[in-house]
Amino acid sequence: MDNDMKKIVRLAILVLALSTCFLPSQRAWAQSSSLYETQSLKQELSSPYYIALLFYKMTAQIPDFDAWARQTPEYKNASIFTRMIILEKKIKEMKNDYNSLSVREYLIVEIPVRMSEYSVSNNGFFIENFSTDTFFPVTYNDKSYAIVPEGIVDKQWLKVSTIAAAKTIDDAAKSDKGRLLMLTLFLSPEYADKITPVSLDGRDYWLILTNVKKMRLTPLKTNTLLWQSGSIGFKDKKSQKLLDLYQ
Repeated sequence: MDNDMKKIVRLAILVLALSTCFLPSQRAWAQSSSLYETQSLKQELSSPYYIALLFYKMTAQIPDFDAWARQTPEYKNASIFTRMIILEKKIKEMKNDYNSLSVREYLIVEIPVRMSEYSVSNNGFFIENFSTDTFFPVTYNDKSYAIVPEGIVDKQWLKVSTIAAAKTIDDAAKSDKGRLLMLTLFLSPEYADKITPVSLDGRDYWLILTNVKKMRLTPLKTNTLLWQSGSIGFKDKKSQKLLDLYQ
């Protein structure tokens, strides 16, 4: 092999070695950012894993990542030869997710809601199955969390001004015997309690208090948007009076 060919081969080996060194950091970035792509761009529902991470981040605790990783399907399904490699990989992924998680990201949850008949005189619908005790239960690795949307009963009145939009919602509600539609809520995490869990039906729940920032209404089986709120922290006097009468 002549000298020029030897130089080319050495250069190729050097480039390959350098590119291999950079691959782990690129993968780590993809793992940590994927959590937020799901939350912010695709607007998928918040996973139990994400909610558990959020609770620990809000309460300034470090999860037992080793125990968490041992419960993952990847670890459980791994062979005895690769199990420790998988365990180390999952622990690293979870630590990356925890470190990059922002408590200012919305939680996204959904609930089937029962709609009233449309009120022509008041231009809107009532959600009939909200109560002061409404919460969203989530369990991850045998630990349960209660996502509590504060003031949820104040969101029962859905103002729909146009008859065409009201008819679309009413037709979708009529397609289900219980007049059920799916409501997606975008929740801002405000406080998490690590001191005392709340016991409900024999299970302890760790509280995550949230504020409702946005709502979207769709049919049960499709993602067709029927209605969505803007800034729903504001309630005019007429809406508040209607809520008081309904309750």
